[in-house]
Amino acid sequence: MAPLAVQLSWPSVLGNEEFTAKGAKNAKGGDVYMSPNGIASGFTSGPHSNNKGSMESATARILDANLNRLREALRVVEEAFRFAADHAGASARLKAQRHRLQGIEERLDRRVLLAARRADEDVGRHIEEATEGIRRDLGDVLQANLKRAQEACRVLEEYGKLAAGDFAAAMKEMRFELYEIEQRALLARRFPHPCLYVLLTRALCRRDPRDVARLCADGGAHALQLREKDMEDGRFLDWIREVRNFLTGSGVLLIVNDRAHLARLAEADGAHLGQGDLRTPEARAVLGFGRFLGRSTHGLEQARVALGEGVDYIGVGPLFPTKTKEHAAAVGLDYLKQVQQQIPLPYVAIGSVNRASLDQVLACQPSGIAICSAIISADDPQTETRFYRERLEAAFRNSV
Repeated sequence: MAPLAVQLSWPSVLGNEEFTAKGAKNAKGGDVYMSPNGIASGFTSGPHSNNKGSMESATARILDANLNRLREALRVVEEAFRFAADHAGASARLKAQRHRLQGIEERLDRRVLLAARRADEDVGRHIEEATEGIRRDLGDVLQANLKRAQEACRVLEEYGKLAAGDFAAAMKEMRFELYEIEQRALLARRFPHPCLYVLLTRALCRRDPRDVARLCADGGAHALQLREKDMEDGRFLDWIREVRNFLTGSGVLLIVNDRAHLARLAEADGAHLGQGDLRTPEARAVLGFGRFLGRSTHGLEQARVALGEGVDYIGVGPLFPTKTKEHAAAVGLDYLKQVQQQIPLPYVAIGSVNRASLDQVLACQPSGIAICSAIISADDPQTETRFYRERLEAAFRNSV
């Protein structure tokens, strides 16, 4: 049987260029050859011949085009998360991606890439699908550019192997990070802002813990964290599920302290971890996407690490000495101010936040406050919850 190249002619695909055993002329006047399986080599004789120099030039053009494509797509996606979705975590991660890309590009010689650029001769410049000019809403813009960035990363990864192995590896890592950002951001809900976050430990409740949980919800808590350091898993799971059942439909988030596996089993809204608990990637794998993941932080470096790892919110404190966190030294209000100025994540100020300290804390304009004993140990948890929510919302309105 004759080779496939002898039999095929593709004028419908490539205009008037016919692919035959004798070869054909491409748009630049070079010969186009067919491999035994009928695929054109594309690198041939003529003005842009298939020698080492032209291969390097072609690779440089591909790298240049896709670096531009990636940079542009990252900016479009960042703007969507920042201004349309008000998604601080995703915005921060994408900004970090852009800055990281600048560092990765330094592994290549930008002068070579610029010298190889021939935008006016790009045969794909005027090729456009009908759907490319249509975007139904901001969601379409976001998804189209996330895909564009991921595709550019893959191209850079493959062709980067011809230029620098560490560059290719860096692009592979960035591609998988973009997959994660896409999944998390498109499935995630927004963390309440402002947020009254109540921590409930049964032993600290003056009344029946069930009643306390209900009264906190009725009083206007945005989130309720169940914190039982010493309770066995089975009993704790039953307690989480009980609270989950009567919170359903209330709009109050149910967060589980430390034990991400129980949060998932009980279908809670999220989990909150300390510095010594599961690392963020492992916790995400256990918790699943679509649930909130918080992390306690006691200093600015820990907050930056949490931001980079992609948690949904952080705890900031303890601001003042507290019996519920006896092992942790108070960090003071200066740390709260640093987070407010430098960390673009939702956060809750924690650590002896009560009526005596409330004015000092609210003066720092926190995005949320976390309260434990001042509410759950009160004679009337519902009234106390309502008091803190009203004060928090008033401070938030005055700061806008």
